[in-house]
Amino acid sequence: MYEASDLVILMRQMEGNLAHIKAELDADKALNEESRQEFKGLFTETPSEDVVIDSSYMVIGQQFLDNYAQLFTASDKGSMRHLFNSTISSCISCHQNRCPGPIKRIKKLAIK
Repeated sequence: MYEASDLVILMRQMEGNLAHIKAELDADKALNEESRQEFKGLFTETPSEDVVIDSSYMVIGQQFLDNYAQLFTASDKGSMRHLFNSTISSCISCHQNRCPGPIKRIKKLAIK
């Protein structure tokens, strides 16, 4: 029976949070601190057995965290949408090199 790793569980939480933020942006709502989550475990949670945490993972992961944090300080909706899509792009970039299975779901999070 499949048991999700700690990192997979965290990434599912990230997906849920990003879907919530997308809905807020699509509804032209302002983002507030209640929407913001800390994903510090991105570098410390145990990955699936077949996933290697290497320097490129660390770089792309930091890009994700930086873009995500900037979402909550952006001054206008256009910047927020751009930063949101940059956050999603960093997820896709990482998954292309490690675990391509969720890419289709991740792409659906992008704001058109």
